Amino acid sequence: VATADVVNGNSRRDPLAVLIEAVHEAKSHLDESFSQGRAILLGEEDHPADKKQGPKLTETVIVWEDIWFDYDVNQVKTSGRMIENSHGRDVIVTMDAGVLPGVSLRGYGESKFIKENGRTVEVVQWL
Repeated sequence: VATADVVNGNSRRDPLAVLIEAVHEAKSHLDESFSQGRAILLGEEDHPADKKQGPKLTETVIVWEDIWFDYDVNQVKTSGRMIENSHGRDVIVTMDAGVLPGVSLRGYGESKFIKENGRTVEVVQWL
């Protein structure tokens, strides 16, 4: 989902401490929601055109069931299960054909912009 201290394709860097704290918080909400019989971390078929909207139930193709920080590779990892609705079946067939989808994190937080090696990098302060 995200790698710590690396500038990603969106020119954004998530510091190690920020990701660890975000994973801890997401994990506690995830555990709480599952104990109440509901899911809170969902994945959609496509990147949303309107980043301010919540997930669309009919376009949800995955329910994330776990989230953790892998210290060996400094990455946020997740596991989940595919939903076999019409969108989910299309994704499954595409993946079975060898096409692996990308992942885009939807969240909110604060960041600051810095100049680094001649380019502007967004450094996440909290997520």
